Amino acid sequence: MRPTGLVVLLAALAALSGCAAAGTDGTASEATPSATRGSATPSAQGTAVDRTSAIYAAVLRRFLTTADSSAGQPQRWQRAYVLNRPQPRPADAGGGMPPIPGAVQRAVTDALRDVVEVIWVADRAAVLPGPGCARVQDSAILVTLGPVPERGDQVQVPVFGLVACLNASGLTYVLRHSSTGWRVAGTTGPYVIA
Repeated sequence: MRPTGLVVLLAALAALSGCAAAGTDGTASEATPSATRGSATPSAQGTAVDRTSAIYAAVLRRFLTTADSSAGQPQRWQRAYVLNRPQPRPADAGGGMPPIPGAVQRAVTDALRDVVEVIWVADRAAVLPGPGCARVQDSAILVTLGPVPERGDQVQVPVFGLVACLNASGLTYVLRHSSTGWRVAGTTGPYVIA
């Protein structure tokens, strides 16, 4: 493995291990990467955060501004609650991975400020009131993201959106990196609609 690849890999692992703890208000508290904690340099950590942030921002921008998030029906979301832990299979509850680092959450929120209000939550119960066929509070959508692969200029990231028990959709985006940044190039696999 080339030294540059090793630094990027270590930076990604360090960023993922810098977990954010759940706050009392249902949002994730901040996690600050520490240059003394891992063997990666601060600039390499920043690169991993920048990469993950750009990928998640592209996924959410596409999902929340197209009919992909609303079972094929056009929808303009004012607010999106996003689970702060990626799920290997976003349509499944539980089994989450370590929390998305606070720096990534802040960068994604800032990148989407012109599109939708993004609020990070620690669990579904924070925004799904009551038992049974609950609807996400505030006429919003609850989004679960899949993990971002650590390497590659083309990645696949699953995403799932839930509005109510009979109003949900999910798919896997294919993203490509170019000189203009990360862009959704298409989808792969099934499109889930409930």
